[in-house]
Amino acid sequence: MKTFQQLTASIAILLISACSGIAPLSDPQPVPDTITAAEDKSTPAASAITLKPLSSNSLHELLVGEFALSRNQFEIAQTQYLKQARETLDLEVIKLAAKIASYNRDYEALEELALLWIELEPANSIPRGLALEALAAQGDGMGALEHASWLYSQNHRLDSLIAVTSIHSNRDDIQKLIAAFGKLQLDKAQQPAVLLALAILHQDHGNLIKAQQMVEEFLLVRPMNHRGILLLSQIYHQQELTTESLKLLAAALDKAPDNYRLRRQYARFMALVDRSKAIEQFELLRNQQPDNQNTNFMLAVLLMSEAEVERASMLLTEASSDPSLYTETQYYLGAIADEAGNIDLAIDYFGKVQSGQNYLMAASRRAALLAQHRSLASAQEYFYRLRAENPEHAIELFTLESTLLIKMNRGELAYKLLSDSLTEFPNNTKLLYARSIVAEQQDNYPQTERDLRKLLALDADNAIALNALGYSMLVHTAQYEEAYKLIKRAYLLNPGDPATMDSMGWVLFQMGQLEAALKHLQKAMKIMPDPEIAAHLGEVEWSMGNPDIAIQIWRQGLQQTPEHPIILETIKRLGVTADLDTPGQAL
Repeated sequence: MKTFQQLTASIAILLISACSGIAPLSDPQPVPDTITAAEDKSTPAASAITLKPLSSNSLHELLVGEFALSRNQFEIAQTQYLKQARETLDLEVIKLAAKIASYNRDYEALEELALLWIELEPANSIPRGLALEALAAQGDGMGALEHASWLYSQNHRLDSLIAVTSIHSNRDDIQKLIAAFGKLQLDKAQQPAVLLALAILHQDHGNLIKAQQMVEEFLLVRPMNHRGILLLSQIYHQQELTTESLKLLAAALDKAPDNYRLRRQYARFMALVDRSKAIEQFELLRNQQPDNQNTNFMLAVLLMSEAEVERASMLLTEASSDPSLYTETQYYLGAIADEAGNIDLAIDYFGKVQSGQNYLMAASRRAALLAQHRSLASAQEYFYRLRAENPEHAIELFTLESTLLIKMNRGELAYKLLSDSLTEFPNNTKLLYARSIVAEQQDNYPQTERDLRKLLALDADNAIALNALGYSMLVHTAQYEEAYKLIKRAYLLNPGDPATMDSMGWVLFQMGQLEAALKHLQKAMKIMPDPEIAAHLGEVEWSMGNPDIAIQIWRQGLQQTPEHPIILETIKRLGVTADLDTPGQAL
């Protein structure tokens, strides 16, 4: 079940990312029956319109525009109608010009036409909706708020008001919107909507405590507003208050058991703590909407984690009918085939993953299968073709191919590949680091040092490169002081990294600071019980007169990775006489 175990981590990421947004919910407040041009994306068509008396020139240009519309020449039609809308200020011309501009997605023109329309019909909600559409498309949240607040005050269109909360590009924009929402003049009955909008903005700003406070105030007034419940559950989740989030959603579902969006969020959050219960919830969702392919896909992924591969395959095949899910379903179908040993089928499925978040993982696994079951040359040809087809992923594909070559014990080919890639991308830090690792494995320390020093010249605060260069110095030179400086910089930049802790402990040991070395190595081992760390920690314990502890540490490392070269070299160099495979026996 190795493949499925590897998928388990990705399932959590998938579920969390699926919870990152809250789908719009209908609000219990009434919404008018009118449909705006922003909502009507049908092709604009010329129609008989009643015009006030116009000049012959205007009539001629309108006829040109009408002829262009009849021939689907929308750019020409917009030019003619926009010009006449400006010159004549005729309401019917403005309406048709606005519909054409909306269809063409010319939002600057649409904004201008909507404002002309509002001047002529200030009480009409349609041009307000058009202005909101145009300003939102241009990223003008402050301008959009004016029209959204009008729509809400007149027609109780909460969706319009809430939509404005997503129109921002930076923290300054969010702050301006927070201030503007706080100044809105609305009736007392409409004020709670401002609390909900402010909660969303504070969430986007990263102020989760304030966001929680705002949405809780909103729910005191409107306790069964599903949008508010979803938002609060998400804010709880972001604060790692999973229990509170699930309780909130469960209570809401008791009162509204048929609410699809509440149950979907409940199922997703439940999947992070109890997958069997999450499957039950997704089964209920599937019964409610059997053709919802997103639900089928999520259920399939969960079933895979429980090794229910037959039904998972069925649901993935069904979900693949949704174009937006096609590449993701092919990846998981490939994983199922791979686990079952259906190599040709797995190769076929992975080859269909040509985009999306699993693209590189699918490419890596397909190449590995080609190399293992067909030929290394076929895997190399596959990577070559992928780089030609997807040059934006060239760097990642070079590194994936070099990793495969190393696993196939073809380090010399990996070194040549990375050297060739650096001819094409001479200053790419990922490629420099990858080649430094290959050079290290080939005992080519001078090249390792050159690549890492060049990398650090390009990125002086790269903690991984600092640690790698410092540790490599420890292994290949006696430059302990410089190695210590490099590792210390790496440690200060990334103090929680166990690999850097290991390096810090090892350099301190080399410098004779045993107590300090022990603390760093013990901490590293606790975070990441790796055999190489075990080799270092055991040697420090041995040097401090604790042979039994050292032997126990080495034995644990060898249980994890039998014949680990660094542990074996350590015990040989130190002349250890205990049998690490059989406790208590002498060699």
